[in-house]
Amino acid sequence: MEKIPTIFDRNWETNRKINDKLAVTDFDFKNAIATEKLDGTNVRITVRNHTVVRVEKRRNPDKKQKANGIKDP
Repeated sequence: MEKIPTIFDRNWETNRKINDKLAVTDFDFKNAIATEKLDGTNVRITVRNHTVVRVEKRRNPDKKQKANGIKDP
């Protein structure tokens, strides 16, 4: 699973938290779906028609898999 970029700018000089300045200039807010990423969670949930249809746990590749070219499971 790829990381989902945030639309907000980060304060890299101090605490690295997001601030209220947008990092993107042409974001489609009307068709966006809000999500919340909790620190420490490595799951992706797929919802269709207000029903959870899939829960995926992300697992990082080990050294052997990385040596074989696997970047993301």
